[in-house]
Amino acid sequence: MGEKAVYEALDTCLACKGCKSECPSAVDVARLKYEFFNHYYQTHRRQLRDTLFGYIGSLAPMGCLFAPLVNAGLSWKWVRKSGERFLGLASARKFPSFAPLTQVQWISKNCSSPQVLFLTDAFSHYFHPETEKAALCVLESLGIPVQVIPVIGAGRTLISKGFLEPASRHARRLVDAIHRIDPLGTLPVLGVEPSEIYTLRDEFPQFFPGDDYVMNLAERAWMIDEFLVRNDEEGKPRYTKLNERNRNIHEGKLVLLHGHCYQKARPPADDGFPIGVNASAALLRGVGYQVEVVDSGCCGMAGAFGYEKEHYAMSIAVGELALFPRMRQVKEDTILAAAGTSCRSQIEDGIARKAVHPICLI
Repeated sequence: MGEKAVYEALDTCLACKGCKSECPSAVDVARLKYEFFNHYYQTHRRQLRDTLFGYIGSLAPMGCLFAPLVNAGLSWKWVRKSGERFLGLASARKFPSFAPLTQVQWISKNCSSPQVLFLTDAFSHYFHPETEKAALCVLESLGIPVQVIPVIGAGRTLISKGFLEPASRHARRLVDAIHRIDPLGTLPVLGVEPSEIYTLRDEFPQFFPGDDYVMNLAERAWMIDEFLVRNDEEGKPRYTKLNERNRNIHEGKLVLLHGHCYQKARPPADDGFPIGVNASAALLRGVGYQVEVVDSGCCGMAGAFGYEKEHYAMSIAVGELALFPRMRQVKEDTILAAAGTSCRSQIEDGIARKAVHPICLI
C-alpha cells in the first residue's frame, strides 16, 4: 500500500525542480521521483510508451529517415486513436514532426582548435535542427571555433523515465567523448535545450561522485545565451560583436519570453552574470529586442507528461493558470519565445501560436 501511495503521489509530479530552488527545505522531489521509478520498475511492468519516450534519442533517427511517411501517419486520426488505446498517448495532443534526414545530417562540425564544445540534443537534433543551426551560425559569426560533441544529448529522457542505469551508461559515453576532445577540461560546453545542458550540472555529479573531471564539467556547462552574455577577453559581453549588423533589425520588436522550469530553478551564478531565463532576456535585450518575461510557473507539458493520456487534462490546466492567458493577450506581432522544446509545443497546442527558441531570434 505504501509503495502504491508513493507512486500515485509522484505520478503527477511535473519534475520542474521548483521545490529545489523555492522551498526552504530545498528537497529535490524530481530526483526522488527518478530514483523511485527506477526502483519501482524493477518489480513492476512498464508501459511501452516509457521506452518510446526514454529512448527517443535512439529511435528518432528512424523517424527522420522516413520523415514524410511518419509525420503523415502521426497526423491521422485513427493512428492517434490507436496510440491512445494501446500506448496511453493523448490523442488530443499534436505530436512533433520529425525533421528530414537531410536537415539532420549536416550537424557535424569538427575543429582542430575549438574554443567551445557543442552538445546536441535529441529534441533539437531530430525535430528542430534549425535551433542547432542558429546556435552554430551565431558562434561562427562571432569567430568562436566550435566542435560538436559526437554523442547526442545528456540522457535527460532516460533519467526522466527512471531508466537510471542506462542513463548512467550514456553519461559515461558522453563524458568519455568530451574527455577525448578536451582532456584538460578547459573548454565550455554549450547547448540550446535547458533540460539537457542542466543535466550536466545537476545529475552528472550524482552519477559520478568524487570525479573531479565531471565536477569541472558541471561548472563549464552553459546554455548558449548564458555563455554569450558573459565577457570575452576584452571585457565585453560576447554578443556585442553582433550589434553592428543586428541591432537596427531587432530594435523595438517585443518578445514575450517564457522560461523553462529548469532555467527558473537555477541559483544565482557565482560570477554575478545572468543565469537561466534572465540570461535569455539579457541576450535578447542586448541585441535590441524589448523583452517581457512571462510571470508563470511550469507550462504544463513537463517533457513526456503532457503527452500521456491520463495527464493531458492536467497538463492543459497547468498552462491555463498563467501562461496561456498572458500569451493570448498580446498582439499578433509580438514574438513568443521559449528555450524548452516541450514549452514551445505546449504553447502551440494551448493557444495555436508558434513560439521560437531565443537563439533563433539572434
